[in-house]
Amino acid sequence: MNNNEYTVKTSSARMTEIKIVAALGLLTLLFIIYMLMKDVEGCEWLSLFLGVFTLPIIWLFYYVYKVKDDTIRVDQKGITLDVHSDAIIPKRHQASYQWSELSSYSIDVRWEANIRCYGIELYGADESLLREIKLQSLMGDEIWELERYLVKHLLPKPLYDFNQNGKVTFPAKRSKTYFVLCGVFFLITVAFIPWFVVEGFFVGEDSVYAYILLGFFFLLGLFILYAGVVSQRDSLTIDSEGIEVDVHSKELCKHTKQKVGYDSFEYFQVDSSVDEYQLILKDKDHKEILSCNCSNLCYANYLEMVLKVLLTE
Repeated sequence: MNNNEYTVKTSSARMTEIKIVAALGLLTLLFIIYMLMKDVEGCEWLSLFLGVFTLPIIWLFYYVYKVKDDTIRVDQKGITLDVHSDAIIPKRHQASYQWSELSSYSIDVRWEANIRCYGIELYGADESLLREIKLQSLMGDEIWELERYLVKHLLPKPLYDFNQNGKVTFPAKRSKTYFVLCGVFFLITVAFIPWFVVEGFFVGEDSVYAYILLGFFFLLGLFILYAGVVSQRDSLTIDSEGIEVDVHSKELCKHTKQKVGYDSFEYFQVDSSVDEYQLILKDKDHKEILSCNCSNLCYANYLEMVLKVLLTE
């Protein structure tokens, strides 16, 4: 393979881990079912119930089989995709593009069940989004190496936007997590009410504790809903005048809205840990003038790259 060619494949190490875990889990479950059927009378329903748990284990084998040959290949001509999405039933994406058909790209990272997962976006020559794929979780960390080859032919989306428009905006990520959590706490609140009524917790001296508990879950759900709504409006904009941030922190949803001109700061740093990104601006005396969490923003992994390019020109 020459310096202009690179292929990312499904991680064989991750596949092996899943196969071992699934095989051990299946064997253990089948052994328990066998011992119950053999030594305990009247446990047919219990065995049937345990048997249901073989389905997700079988699904793991199916998942590995489906995605084992996934590849992303780049060469002098273009990029070829033959990959699956991260859906429960993985959807296959096959496409091939010449470099002349593309304008920009982005690669992002997310965490799902403590597993680092990746996504890729490809934009056409007319700047329209051609492909947006949340890649299946067994694609390895070699995807970061892929970027070294992509930048030889394409600009990352934020840099492309700035070159074209003299301005780039990092918008908020689309996420349903806040709204799902909000729904969970509202359901818990509603579910507790009939149980409290039956048990008589709304009567007597101790009824105040029941109201406090219900109020806590309701207010927590309300706060999560508020955090979800306002965080969807987060953004960071870089233009010819400076950097404007309008973001909320993860801690109590603290709001930071500020515009900092280029002549107002001398140093910058982007502290990153996994998918956490913290932007810090300092003046010539190394005094901090801005600090904000940018983890909720699209393309946050390119923030440091964009600032280095712009501020060193």
